[in-house]
Amino acid sequence: MKTLIPISHSDNGHSTVSARELHEFLTIKTPFHKWIDRMLSYGFKENQDYVVTDIFVPNSKGGKQQVTDYALILNCAKEIAMLQRSEKGKQARQYFIDCEQRLRQQLPALQNINRLVEQVLSYQQQRLAELETAVKRLTGNSTEQAASAPMPIHTDEPPQQTTRNLVRQLVNQYCHATQKDQPAVWRQIYQRLYYLYNINIRAHKRSDRESWLDVADRCGHLGKLHSIVNSEFKI
Repeated sequence: MKTLIPISHSDNGHSTVSARELHEFLTIKTPFHKWIDRMLSYGFKENQDYVVTDIFVPNSKGGKQQVTDYALILNCAKEIAMLQRSEKGKQARQYFIDCEQRLRQQLPALQNINRLVEQVLSYQQQRLAELETAVKRLTGNSTEQAASAPMPIHTDEPPQQTTRNLVRQLVNQYCHATQKDQPAVWRQIYQRLYYLYNINIRAHKRSDRESWLDVADRCGHLGKLHSIVNSEFKI
Protein backbone atom coordinates (compact mmCIF):
# COMPACT_ATOMS: atom_id res chain seq x y z
CA MET A 1 0.00 0.00 0.00
CA LYS A 2 1.32 3.40 -0.99
CA THR A 3 2.15 5.71 1.90
CA LEU A 4 0.03 8.84 1.62
CA ILE A 5 0.65 10.25 5.09
CA PRO A 6 3.37 8.92 7.44
CA ILE A 7 1.98 7.16 10.53
CA SER A 8 4.07 6.88 13.69
CA HIS A 9 3.68 4.11 16.27
CA SER A 10 4.39 5.16 19.86
CA ASP A 11 5.58 2.96 22.73
CA ASN A 12 2.13 3.04 24.36
CA GLY A 13 0.54 1.34 21.34
CA HIS A 14 -1.05 4.43 19.78
CA SER A 15 -0.68 5.30 16.11
CA THR A 16 -0.35 9.03 15.44
CA VAL A 17 -0.31 11.39 12.49
CA SER A 18 1.35 14.79 12.21
CA ALA A 19 -1.30 17.49 11.96
CA ARG A 20 1.00 19.56 9.72
CA GLU A 21 1.50 16.65 7.31
CA LEU A 22 -2.25 16.01 7.27
CA HIS A 23 -2.84 19.72 6.60
CA GLU A 24 -0.40 19.57 3.69
CA PHE A 25 -1.93 16.40 2.20
CA LEU A 26 -5.45 17.86 2.36
CA THR A 27 -4.17 20.98 0.52
CA ILE A 28 -5.93 23.26 2.99
CA LYS A 29 -5.64 26.90 1.96
CA THR A 30 -6.31 28.21 5.46
CA PRO A 31 -3.06 28.82 7.45
CA PHE A 32 -2.17 25.85 9.61
CA HIS A 33 -2.55 27.54 13.02
CA LYS A 34 -6.06 28.80 12.21
CA TRP A 35 -7.12 25.49 10.66
CA ILE A 36 -5.90 23.32 13.54
CA ASP A 37 -7.50 25.59 16.14
CA ARG A 38 -10.82 25.23 14.35
CA MET A 39 -10.47 21.44 13.96
CA LEU A 40 -9.57 20.87 17.62
CA SER A 41 -12.53 22.95 18.73
CA TYR A 42 -14.85 20.10 17.65
CA GLY A 43 -14.43 18.52 21.06
CA PHE A 44 -11.00 16.86 20.80
CA LYS A 45 -9.07 16.74 24.08
CA GLU A 46 -5.35 17.29 24.57
CA ASN A 47 -3.35 14.27 25.80
CA GLN A 48 -6.30 12.09 24.87
CA ASP A 49 -6.93 12.73 21.17
CA TYR A 50 -3.73 14.64 20.42
CA VAL A 51 -0.41 15.75 21.93
CA VAL A 52 1.23 19.12 21.36
CA THR A 53 4.83 18.77 20.11
CA ASP A 54 7.64 20.99 18.83
CA ILE A 55 9.38 20.21 15.56
CA PHE A 56 12.02 21.92 13.40
CA VAL A 57 11.26 22.85 9.79
CA PRO A 58 13.39 24.56 7.13
CA ASN A 59 13.11 28.34 6.90
CA SER A 60 13.65 30.78 4.03
CA LYS A 61 17.24 31.45 5.13
CA GLY A 62 18.34 27.86 4.66
CA GLY A 63 18.28 27.07 8.37
CA LYS A 64 15.64 25.57 10.62
CA GLN A 65 13.03 27.08 12.87
CA GLN A 66 11.00 25.59 15.68
CA VAL A 67 7.23 25.34 15.15
CA THR A 68 4.34 23.75 16.99
CA ASP A 69 2.84 20.51 15.72
CA TYR A 70 0.15 18.15 16.94
CA ALA A 71 0.45 14.36 17.07
CA LEU A 72 -3.10 13.25 16.25
CA ILE A 73 -4.37 9.86 17.40
CA LEU A 74 -5.51 7.91 14.33
CA ASN A 75 -9.21 8.14 15.26
CA CYS A 76 -8.83 11.90 15.68
CA ALA A 77 -7.09 12.16 12.30
CA LYS A 78 -9.90 10.14 10.66
CA GLU A 79 -12.57 12.46 12.05
CA ILE A 80 -10.66 15.60 11.02
CA ALA A 81 -10.26 14.16 7.50
CA MET A 82 -14.00 13.45 7.36
CA LEU A 83 -14.78 17.02 8.49
CA GLN A 84 -13.12 18.40 5.35
CA ARG A 85 -15.93 17.06 3.13
CA SER A 86 -13.57 16.88 0.19
CA GLU A 87 -12.15 14.14 -2.03
CA LYS A 88 -8.78 14.48 -0.29
CA GLY A 89 -10.50 14.12 3.05
CA LYS A 90 -12.26 10.90 1.95
CA GLN A 91 -8.99 9.57 0.59
CA ALA A 92 -7.16 10.31 3.84
CA ARG A 93 -9.92 8.75 5.96
CA GLN A 94 -9.96 5.56 3.87
CA TYR A 95 -6.16 5.43 4.02
CA PHE A 96 -6.26 5.58 7.83
CA ILE A 97 -8.89 2.82 7.94
CA ASP A 98 -6.80 0.57 5.69
CA CYS A 99 -3.72 1.19 7.87
CA GLU A 100 -5.68 0.20 10.97
CA GLN A 101 -6.84 -3.02 9.31
CA ARG A 102 -3.30 -3.92 8.28
CA LEU A 103 -2.12 -3.20 11.82
CA ARG A 104 -4.79 -5.49 13.29
CA GLN A 105 -3.71 -8.26 10.93
CA GLN A 106 -0.10 -7.85 11.96
CA LEU A 107 -0.88 -7.54 15.68
CA PRO A 108 -0.93 -11.32 16.48
CA ALA A 109 2.45 -11.77 14.80
CA LEU A 110 3.86 -8.79 16.67
CA GLN A 111 2.51 -10.15 19.95
CA ASN A 112 4.17 -13.50 19.24
CA ILE A 113 7.44 -11.73 18.53
CA ASN A 114 7.13 -9.77 21.78
CA ARG A 115 6.47 -12.96 23.74
CA LEU A 116 9.46 -14.62 22.10
CA VAL A 117 11.66 -11.63 22.94
CA GLU A 118 10.43 -11.73 26.54
CA GLN A 119 11.23 -15.46 26.76
CA VAL A 120 14.72 -14.92 25.37
CA LEU A 121 15.37 -12.07 27.81
CA SER A 122 14.05 -14.14 30.71
CA TYR A 123 16.32 -17.05 29.74
CA GLN A 124 19.32 -14.74 29.43
CA GLN A 125 18.63 -13.22 32.85
CA GLN A 126 18.32 -16.70 34.36
CA ARG A 127 21.60 -17.83 32.79
CA LEU A 128 23.30 -14.64 33.94
CA ALA A 129 22.11 -15.22 37.49
CA GLU A 130 23.39 -18.81 37.37
CA LEU A 131 26.77 -17.66 36.07
CA GLU A 132 27.04 -14.99 38.76
CA THR A 133 26.24 -17.60 41.42
CA ALA A 134 28.87 -19.95 39.98
CA VAL A 135 31.48 -17.19 39.89
CA LYS A 136 30.73 -16.22 43.50
CA ARG A 137 30.99 -19.86 44.56
CA LEU A 138 34.33 -20.31 42.81
CA THR A 139 35.64 -17.00 44.13
CA GLY A 140 34.49 -17.90 47.65
CA ASN A 141 36.17 -21.30 47.47
CA SER A 142 39.40 -19.77 46.21
CA THR A 143 39.35 -17.20 49.00
CA GLU A 144 38.70 -19.85 51.64
CA GLN A 145 41.47 -22.06 50.26
CA ALA A 146 43.86 -19.15 50.21
CA ALA A 147 42.94 -18.22 53.78
CA SER A 148 43.26 -21.78 55.05
CA ALA A 149 46.46 -22.60 53.18
CA PRO A 150 49.53 -22.22 55.40
CA MET A 151 51.79 -19.39 54.49
CA PRO A 152 55.16 -20.59 53.22
CA ILE A 153 57.92 -20.00 55.73
CA HIS A 154 61.26 -19.10 54.25
CA THR A 155 64.06 -20.34 56.44
CA ASP A 156 66.79 -19.04 54.17
CA GLU A 157 68.44 -15.96 55.59
CA PRO A 158 69.04 -13.09 53.19
CA PRO A 159 72.57 -13.11 51.84
CA GLN A 160 74.84 -10.89 53.87
CA GLN A 161 76.79 -8.22 52.07
CA THR A 162 80.51 -8.88 52.07
CA THR A 163 82.93 -6.36 53.54
CA ARG A 164 84.52 -5.95 50.13
CA ASN A 165 81.24 -5.05 48.45
CA LEU A 166 80.33 -2.75 51.33
CA VAL A 167 83.66 -0.87 50.96
CA ARG A 168 83.12 -0.50 47.21
CA GLN A 169 79.56 0.71 47.76
CA LEU A 170 80.63 3.36 50.25
CA VAL A 171 83.39 4.58 47.93
CA ASN A 172 80.97 4.74 44.96
CA GLN A 173 78.48 6.74 47.02
CA TYR A 174 81.19 9.10 48.19
CA CYS A 175 82.55 9.71 44.66
CA HIS A 176 79.06 10.20 43.27
CA ALA A 177 78.13 12.72 45.95
CA THR A 178 81.40 14.67 45.80
CA GLN A 179 82.04 14.29 42.06
CA LYS A 180 85.59 13.16 42.82
CA ASP A 181 87.67 10.83 40.70
CA GLN A 182 87.55 7.25 42.03
CA PRO A 183 91.27 6.37 41.45
CA ALA A 184 92.27 9.49 43.40
CA VAL A 185 89.92 8.56 46.26
CA TRP A 186 91.26 5.01 46.39
CA ARG A 187 94.81 6.35 46.55
CA GLN A 188 93.82 8.50 49.53
CA ILE A 189 92.28 5.46 51.24
CA TYR A 190 95.42 3.35 50.78
CA GLN A 191 97.55 6.26 52.01
CA ARG A 192 95.41 6.41 55.16
CA LEU A 193 95.88 2.61 55.50
CA TYR A 194 99.65 3.11 55.44
CA TYR A 195 99.68 6.05 57.86
CA LEU A 196 97.26 4.47 60.34
CA TYR A 197 98.29 0.80 60.19
CA ASN A 198 101.70 0.90 58.47
CA ILE A 199 100.38 -1.37 55.70
CA ASN A 200 101.81 -0.85 52.23
CA ILE A 201 99.44 -2.51 49.76
CA ARG A 202 101.90 -2.11 46.87
CA ALA A 203 104.49 -4.18 48.63
CA HIS A 204 102.16 -7.20 48.63
CA LYS A 205 100.95 -6.99 45.03
CA ARG A 206 101.86 -10.11 43.03
CA SER A 207 100.88 -9.19 39.46
CA ASP A 208 99.43 -6.42 37.35
CA ARG A 209 96.18 -8.35 37.07
CA GLU A 210 95.69 -8.13 40.83
CA SER A 211 94.10 -4.90 41.99
CA TRP A 212 95.02 -3.20 45.26
CA LEU A 213 91.61 -4.18 46.59
CA ASP A 214 92.38 -7.80 45.70
CA VAL A 215 95.61 -7.49 47.68
CA ALA A 216 93.77 -6.04 50.69
CA ASP A 217 91.24 -8.86 50.48
CA ARG A 218 93.91 -11.57 50.20
CA CYS A 219 95.94 -10.14 53.03
CA GLY A 220 92.95 -9.71 55.33
CA HIS A 221 92.96 -5.90 55.46
CA LEU A 222 89.35 -5.32 54.32
CA GLY A 223 88.18 -4.65 57.85
CA LYS A 224 90.74 -1.84 58.22
CA LEU A 225 89.72 -0.41 54.82
CA HIS A 226 86.09 -0.44 55.89
CA SER A 227 86.94 1.36 59.10
CA ILE A 228 88.81 4.08 57.17
CA VAL A 229 86.08 4.53 54.53
CA ASN A 230 83.28 4.43 57.07
CA SER A 231 84.88 7.10 59.25
CA GLU A 232 86.53 9.40 56.68
CA PHE A 233 84.82 8.85 53.31
CA LYS A 234 81.23 8.11 54.25
CA ILE A 235 78.48 10.47 53.08
